[in-house]
This record gives sequence, structure tokens and C-alpha cells, in this order.
Amino acid sequence: LVLVAPPTAWDTRPRQARFYRTAAKVVDWVGLTPVRLLASLPRPGSANPVAALHRGVAEQLAHADARAVATAMRGAADSDLPDRASLCDLRMPALILAWRGDSVHPVSTATQLADLLPRADLRVAATLDEVRAWPALIATFARGVSASSRAAE
Repeated sequence: LVLVAPPTAWDTRPRQARFYRTAAKVVDWVGLTPVRLLASLPRPGSANPVAALHRGVAEQLAHADARAVATAMRGAADSDLPDRASLCDLRMPALILAWRGDSVHPVSTATQLADLLPRADLRVAATLDEVRAWPALIATFARGVSASSRAAE
């Protein structure tokens, strides 16, 4: 199981869900004009992974279908992670990748997941270079899981 940038969950989810519902209504009313404006603003370079993520999301959403964006936001508002108790029963190896400074994908959720999943490895990135290293981390994790599965056979 690989969890990349786990979102707000459980106690922190209602506030984020309100934001998503409000954003969906804005998109329904005025379309993606605010997102396009945001995406068009010049931004200085940054090694901050959160700033890079937000910029990339704004650029992608600026060219998306407004109805699809509003629907996705409503779907995000209506979703949450499974209850904590059911996560404790999962026995597969898990790699959890998080980054600091993102209220939409807080380290607190990643930390709780790492505490709940019995075989979890949590990695928290502080820089964009650390985030860029994630594909290699995932590949190493997958090879390790695959090797241990073959050994168990």
C-alpha cells in the first residue's frame, strides 16, 4: 500500500469538506476564471513542495472542464479515509509519503496513518528535492515487498 500525500481525515475533514463544497459552488457560478487568474500570476521559483504542488494544481485546473472540477470537489467533500479501527486490521506493508506545510495534506494525517497501520513506513519531505525522490522510494519499497512475497512462497 502506497499512500502519497494523505489528505485531511477524520476530525480535520469537515473543515476541508466545507471548503470543497464552497469551491464547487464558486465554480458552478463563475466557472474557472478565478483559477485561471491564479494560474496566470507570475511566481518566483521555490524549493517549497507545497508551493510547487499548488502551482501545478492551479495550472491543471485552469484548463479543465468546469463541471468536472465542481463534481470532483463535491466528491472530495463527501469522502474521508476509512475509520481508524478498520485500518488497524490491515496487514500489508505500507509506505506513507507526506510533506510539511500543507493544510490540505497534513503531516498529522500521515502520522496517524503510520500509527494505525501495523507495517507502515512514514517519510516526510521538507524540500522539493525530497519529493522528487519519491518515485525512487516507491520503487525500492515495491521491490522489497515483491522480494519478501517471493521469499514467503
